[in-house]
Amino acid sequence: MDIVRITPYESSAIREFASVMVDAFATEGIHAYALDLKRGDSRQARLRTALAELQSCTCDTDHILVARSDGRVVGGALLSRNASHPLHVRVRYAVRWLRVALRLLPAVRWRRLYRLLRATKLSRSIAGAHYTLSALVVRPDLQGRGIGSALLAEVHRVSECDPGVLGVY
Repeated sequence: MDIVRITPYESSAIREFASVMVDAFATEGIHAYALDLKRGDSRQARLRTALAELQSCTCDTDHILVARSDGRVVGGALLSRNASHPLHVRVRYAVRWLRVALRLLPAVRWRRLYRLLRATKLSRSIAGAHYTLSALVVRPDLQGRGIGSALLAEVHRVSECDPGVLGVY
């Protein structure tokens, strides 16, 4: 494996990054807990959902970081600033995401999802400007090689370059 380069998002990498997200979340994280990933069309539905999520992160306050090695995407991070988007933008993204996520409904483990939502609910909202790290993913076969650490270092660098931000959550 070559040296890993962390670069900002390029539209040519969106499908490959979405595929890395799907593969990484299939082995761990909330997707493996809340979804029945053995269902037949689950991977395609999750891929469409990941693409919709990546396409909704194209605001100037959002950062999509891509880790590349040997010319391929091996990981990435989604970092969003808590800026308030206009209502029509939020509705457009929500409708797009819901349209593709509907195919995941048969795979949802509803009790687990409810417990997960209760467990991760904040007791109070975060005051002040901050970034939310929505996803930090590395291809499962390349985990443990420092790619996630390099991505996290770049996430911190991005947040520290924004003087009005309190931190990353």
